Amino acid sequence: LREALERYAVTEATFVLDGDRAGREAAGARACDLLDLGITSYAVLLPEGRDPNDLLVAEGPEALKGYLGKRVVLAEPEKPGFSLEETDDGFEIRLGDITYRVAFKSPGTGSLRASVKAIKDGVTFLNSLDLGSHRGRTSTVNQVSRRFRLSKADVEAHFMRIVEEAEARAVGDGTREEFGQSMTDLVKEAPELSDEERGQAIEFLSRPDLVETILEDMEQLGYVGEEKGKLLAYLVGLSRKLEKPLAAYVNSESSAGKSGMTEAVEALTAPEDVVNFARLSTHALSYMPPTFLKHKLVILEERVGGEAADYSIRVLQSKQKLAQAVVVKDPATGSMQTRYFEVEGPIAYLETTTSGRLNYENATRCFEISLDESAEQTEKIHQLQRDSRSLERFRSSAFLELVRKKHHDAQRVLEPVKVVIPYVHLLRFPSRWLRTRRDHERFLCLIDVLAYLHQYQRKRGTVTDAIGVEIAYVEASFEDYVLAYQLAQEVLKASFHELSRLSRDLWAVIVGSVGNDGPLDGGSFTRRELRALTGWPDRRLKEALGELVDMEYLATEGSQGKAYVYSLLAAPDITGPQLIALTTPQELKEKLGA
Repeated sequence: LREALERYAVTEATFVLDGDRAGREAAGARACDLLDLGITSYAVLLPEGRDPNDLLVAEGPEALKGYLGKRVVLAEPEKPGFSLEETDDGFEIRLGDITYRVAFKSPGTGSLRASVKAIKDGVTFLNSLDLGSHRGRTSTVNQVSRRFRLSKADVEAHFMRIVEEAEARAVGDGTREEFGQSMTDLVKEAPELSDEERGQAIEFLSRPDLVETILEDMEQLGYVGEEKGKLLAYLVGLSRKLEKPLAAYVNSESSAGKSGMTEAVEALTAPEDVVNFARLSTHALSYMPPTFLKHKLVILEERVGGEAADYSIRVLQSKQKLAQAVVVKDPATGSMQTRYFEVEGPIAYLETTTSGRLNYENATRCFEISLDESAEQTEKIHQLQRDSRSLERFRSSAFLELVRKKHHDAQRVLEPVKVVIPYVHLLRFPSRWLRTRRDHERFLCLIDVLAYLHQYQRKRGTVTDAIGVEIAYVEASFEDYVLAYQLAQEVLKASFHELSRLSRDLWAVIVGSVGNDGPLDGGSFTRRELRALTGWPDRRLKEALGELVDMEYLATEGSQGKAYVYSLLAAPDITGPQLIALTTPQELKEKLGA
């Protein structure tokens, strides 16, 4: 009986025995036996000489139910005691006659992984688990219940209290010292600019060679080459000030310079407008202060660090806000209620990745910036690294700080004006692919941000809307379209290509080496020959070859224990999709002239 009561976590027992003295004494004895299981015992007092079975047979179940409503308490376990103390790595809590010592595995990270030691009457039990895992808690509750001969219901109640205390320390409840730093502490205010600083910033933005100067400054900061890529990344960062900011991911192999590009963009962005994360947990963005991300540049170092927050990032990009309804417990009443949280956008977004294949939902929202992995670019980087060890670096450190400040001030004096593209109806854009419904908008936004950057050099105007509000705007020039076309040309071709960047690169090598006395002149080749030709690591080569075989660019023959031999299936074309539907600058110039 005790085993069954314990297995089913019984908390109450009612004894219905004979109404004589012997029956009452037997009920009392059995009630005492159940006290150590935490069970409250009740007795039903039948009239003297009445037997519960006779009563049920003679008068039926309704009569017996009437007596059950008049039951009295026979024995009730003492209410458990309670105490709570903080420790260096967690807390110690006493619930009744059992003490639990909880030590977090990773204090300050918000993780609920911990070791839990239970102690009662000199007997101990120790286990490591994730307190947020139902399976982990259930297993531990069963073990503690058996170890200390406690009801599962009581131990479950203990662990629910332990989880509440652990969560309070993981997310902070305003009454204890919180782990980490509050996001509101990271809010920075833009400094007030003097008239001289403002004048210098406007003078910089009025330079006819503004774009060339931006590229030179990024090189001064240590990012050499990659002219189109780093300019596009800079414009993505600046687009945070627009209604529909841009996003991009920087894609290359490890050590190619992805972080260097985002660091250069971050260095030239006003500090109050940029946040850099190495990792984002699933709901990290959802609970930020409502306006913390508004018109910010968000940089994520390495794709793997933000996979959990993928959905939140995409919603912020598309909807310019992140709204959710969450059920929480009212700390005053203990009742559950629905709370509404909203984080405002929009955000500009930059991330780096080594992955050759990206989530399609992410790729259609971002420009892809592929880095130059050639030996020539590597030599440029080596030369820059050597220069950084020379005496000249000490002379240039103060100058670099002036470069950063110049860009910070320039971005601060850019006015929140709208952008009008006066020639927008003369433009043509590819429509063959469904994803161009987003790509077209991104291309127009690229023209917008170029005009916005050059606002002190572009034609300005005002217009009054339907309710009488005057709106200031700048007009995008023909030069803005030319530069947008040049930046987007390769990016869009890569976006529309059915192969990933990695496979495109390998296909170009293969096509360039087959025939015409090339290294692969025979038309068939092994992976070993490709490794020697490309210098790629085998992991990277396998990934690209797998995609080329799947997409029927290559055929393969071979089996386990024998070398795999590859040969061409597709025509040796490396040009990829042609953007013939995209209006060229020359076509636009002719249309404007007409």
